[in-house]
Amino acid sequence: MSSSTNKNRKMVRLHSSDGEEFEVAEEAIGGASAIIKGMLEEEEDSMVATNKVIPLPVTGPILSRVLEYVNRHSDEDGALYRDAPTADDPLRRFDDQFVQVDQDTLFDLMAAANYLEMQGLLDLTCRTVADQMLGKTTDEIRTHFYIHNDYTADEEEEHTEWQLAMEKLEPAASGHLPMMETMGERGSMDSSDCGATSGWSMDVLHDILSRLSIRDVVRMSILSREWRQLRICHPDLVLTLDTFLARTQVLVVVVTNQKIETTEFITNVNNLLRPLWSTSTTGTTTLDKFVIEFCLRRNDKYHIDRWVNFGTASRAKHIALDFTEFTYFDSSCCKNMYIFPLCKFSGQNGSCVKSLNLGYVPRFTEAQSRFSNLRNLNMNLLDHYFDPEDTSWVLGLVDLLELTPLLAEMELHIIKNGPRCWLPEPKMVTAVQGPLHRHLRSVHMSGICHVLGLIELALYILGNATVLERMVINPVAHPNRLTDDIHSFSEPVSVDEWDNYYIDETRVIAKQHLDRDEFRHILTFL
Repeated sequence: MSSSTNKNRKMVRLHSSDGEEFEVAEEAIGGASAIIKGMLEEEEDSMVATNKVIPLPVTGPILSRVLEYVNRHSDEDGALYRDAPTADDPLRRFDDQFVQVDQDTLFDLMAAANYLEMQGLLDLTCRTVADQMLGKTTDEIRTHFYIHNDYTADEEEEHTEWQLAMEKLEPAASGHLPMMETMGERGSMDSSDCGATSGWSMDVLHDILSRLSIRDVVRMSILSREWRQLRICHPDLVLTLDTFLARTQVLVVVVTNQKIETTEFITNVNNLLRPLWSTSTTGTTTLDKFVIEFCLRRNDKYHIDRWVNFGTASRAKHIALDFTEFTYFDSSCCKNMYIFPLCKFSGQNGSCVKSLNLGYVPRFTEAQSRFSNLRNLNMNLLDHYFDPEDTSWVLGLVDLLELTPLLAEMELHIIKNGPRCWLPEPKMVTAVQGPLHRHLRSVHMSGICHVLGLIELALYILGNATVLERMVINPVAHPNRLTDDIHSFSEPVSVDEWDNYYIDETRVIAKQHLDRDEFRHILTFL
């Protein structure tokens, strides 16, 4: 870069930990590093404000490489390129060559990017380290990262058996997953037993783990006693039939096989979570996503409760629990379904939950405190459990809305479980009474005419959600027994003459009570 160009740009000097000084365009380094941008904006710091000198705990050689990355990713005016480079972009080739360095340098670059809050460089270095771990056995990872195996022979045998059980995990449940927001305490891996990984912050470790498959993370968790004490866990635990049993198509399974698969699924989940059961574990484990999807029943309550406790204690932000597979759906499913304990999601750790998806709920227990951070709520309720003339249960949903002050999106689906006729002479419908809701922007309600009470709930939301932008009303909905989708009758479907009449009647009823001038810019009827 020419000196004439530098004279026309505001420059800032960076002072390394070993006494070297570097000059860089203020716009470039401020755009790349969130922490330096913050320093430059602090007017009270006279040293930074007047002399433009910023001391950094980064050595000269590493800081030089960091600035090489910043300058290469900036245009002539010092502005940072925001778009990710494409495969044939020269910048992509630069990135690929930039990380072709020895292991110590790569780790130092990663640590510097983490301290300086340089997301682009941190993403590049963490992805490179994750690629070095991907698909390696436990012994290969130990060798590559100089990690000492300090297990006794008996401990090694125990861990080997556990790892063999975990090899059933599908590698398909992998790939790059979104980097989680670290919500636990910041710390680092300081023990020499961690080998070359000693000194990694927990933020960096979580970023790397988010790029591995669950199977690879399992291998990482038993590298040594020090690694085991870290209680590391994949930040996205998505545990389904496919995760363990590698199902690629819908199968009609007889009850005997269903029981065998249920036992196997529960055993596999418990094996996966066993190292994380203790109180000290769940105090340090932080999840981004926790999903359980399998055909489970009320007699599996002991295991389900334990998993739910783990998810909330691990401060998971996105929780989805769906215990019905349409493959197995029959009348006995309704009678033995698990009752969701909402109270478990609203405690101290439950306050971390931002998204909650509950599939096929016959009913749920009352929450005891607020869901202070919940933004997205999706619930599927079975109409089998509702008295069509009883609207008192709707008050429970109003109370739930009151306990979610920041809720922005809600989906509520009443699933039609068998034929149901609307009452010939519906009662007068009025809005349920309740408080104002100042954040709810989007609502989707299906099966609104299966039971009385939902239209009252819709009227309450329309009248009390002060920033509501969209409400989608689907008068009738059936489950698709071959998929996990809620089936809308607005889509092509084979129905008999009675169903056609029923659909038309319920659509008329929904419009009769909701299709008002003041709501038409918000409402969509399917």
